[in-house]
Amino acid sequence: LEETFSAPELAEAEALCQTQLAPQSDYVDLTDRPFVTIDSASTQDMDDALHAQSIGDGWLLSVAIADASLFVAPGSLLDLAARRRLSTTYLPGLTLPMVPEVLANDAMSLQPDCQRPALVFELSIAADGAVTDLRVQTAHVRSRGKLSYADVALWLTDTNLLPADYQQLLPLQQATSAMAGWRRQHGNPMQDRPDYRVRVDNDFRVTAVDKETRDVAREIVEESMIATNASVANWLKADSALFMTHRGFKPDRETELKGLLRDTVAEVADLNGHDLTDFRTIMAAAAGLADFPLLTVLQKRFDRGAWSNSAAAHFGLGLEQYTTVTSPIRKYSDLTTHRLIKAKLLNQPLQIAEDLVSDLNERGNIPRQVGNLIENKLRLQWLAQQPDQVWHATVVHVTAIGLIAQLDDNGASGLIDMRRKKDDYSHDALRMVLKFADHTYQLGEALQVRVARIEDDKMMLALV
Repeated sequence: LEETFSAPELAEAEALCQTQLAPQSDYVDLTDRPFVTIDSASTQDMDDALHAQSIGDGWLLSVAIADASLFVAPGSLLDLAARRRLSTTYLPGLTLPMVPEVLANDAMSLQPDCQRPALVFELSIAADGAVTDLRVQTAHVRSRGKLSYADVALWLTDTNLLPADYQQLLPLQQATSAMAGWRRQHGNPMQDRPDYRVRVDNDFRVTAVDKETRDVAREIVEESMIATNASVANWLKADSALFMTHRGFKPDRETELKGLLRDTVAEVADLNGHDLTDFRTIMAAAAGLADFPLLTVLQKRFDRGAWSNSAAAHFGLGLEQYTTVTSPIRKYSDLTTHRLIKAKLLNQPLQIAEDLVSDLNERGNIPRQVGNLIENKLRLQWLAQQPDQVWHATVVHVTAIGLIAQLDDNGASGLIDMRRKKDDYSHDALRMVLKFADHTYQLGEALQVRVARIEDDKMMLALV
């Protein structure tokens, strides 16, 4: 990972701050629309700002996304630098941006009370949460507030606390709540999982590990981003653009999964898992099963997502097509899609570098993998310093030798070696269970554990 920018790259960034922040004559003036950003309190590279208003029995949702492509021209020094990085890397106490911070955290960022260029996506939302129309335009916007997830969640939980300046959060919540309901009925919503933030001091020593759960504020942002991405993908579907695809179950697991479905939800066992409508029905039936975590077992058999230059279904989300446009400051894929959007608006041909799709598929996840590796290392160092205690944990994976359990409070995962138990057991790899004479362990099961030992960045746990 590249940690710094060269002097010429920094000079190019400084020069762009002066030129590209000047008003663009062909941009619409939307500075009177009271957008707000909602993010972590420490975030500076703010890609998106939101606004919603009631229209009849529905809403108009406006999503302003930082106009990074106005600053980063194809083939420029900064474009080549961003192309090498592919995305911003977030590490505990350290951010390695895709573009220099003078752009990422200032000129491009939708900072409050600052006029900024943006791509604005206007989504017409019906009463049932369906997106019925999309309008795309380049515009100047001005955020009215840098709001944190914590504050927004507090205000919307008790609306008596909602400041007068941010009353627009109410229709925003109503619209995104309806959109979430529509996705639950027509898509394949992701399971709610907490995020864990490793906090460090100036010497990169861990001071805390914070657990962040999905709340109303995060739902607002998540639903707005997914709807925007899906709507843009639908708008681009006939073009050679950039799409995130997901084909559902791994092809080599189809036969065994059929057998599992016959044993658990026989009514959907003969459906075609490669047809999106049938796939949604299968997943809905799995989610409704009360006595066995079939949904999680099926998700363990998902294939990986992949970038493509032609539209295809995203089975994981249950959507006909999908792309990402909402993080152009942080992701080269989104920056590229912004360029394609502008070309389409101008009736120009859409072009993608031939090797970009393969490069995104081969290298695109490296920054996240590095971040996860470093977070895990630091988290285990912190855990090793904690007093011996009982931890609440959840089974997240089952192997032939034992259970992988995740500590609920801090997200650390470790192995419980079940071979140490004296009685015989059987491992059902298809259902992902371990069967003992007196108990059957399965995914999602709550446990109480102690940390047995930590070594070589791995953790061994013991059942209490």
